Amino acid sequence: MEQSQKQNLELENQLAKNEIEKKEITRHLESARADHQAKEEQLLKEQADNQALSKRLDQSGKENLKLTDQLAKNEIEKGELTRQLEKAQLNSQAREAQLNREQAENKNLNQRLRAIEKETSKLEKQLIN
Repeated sequence: MEQSQKQNLELENQLAKNEIEKKEITRHLESARADHQAKEEQLLKEQADNQALSKRLDQSGKENLKLTDQLAKNEIEKGELTRQLEKAQLNSQAREAQLNREQAENKNLNQRLRAIEKETSKLEKQLIN
C-alpha cells in the first residue's frame, strides 16, 4: 500500500508539474498570439499606408503629366509669341525706316520750298523795281 501511495504522490506531483508547465506554455502561446495579432495589425496598417502612398504617387504622376503637358503648350505658345514679337519688331523697323525716308523727303521738299520762296521773293522785288 505504501508503494501505491508513493506512486500516487509521484503521479500527483507529476500532474501538478504538468499543470504548471501547461499554464506556462499557455501563457507563452497567448503571448505569441498577442505578438502575432500585433504584427498582423501593424502589417494591415502598413498595407493601408502603402495604398494611400500609392494613390498619392499615382495622383502625383497624373499631376506631373498635366504639368508637363501644360509646359509643352506654354513652350509652343512662347515660340508663337516670340515669332509674333520678331515680326512686329521687323514691321516697326520697316515703318521707322519709312518714316525716316519721309522725314528726309519732307526736309528736302521744305528746303526746296524755301529756295523757291526766296527765288519768288527775289523775282517779286525785281518786278516791283
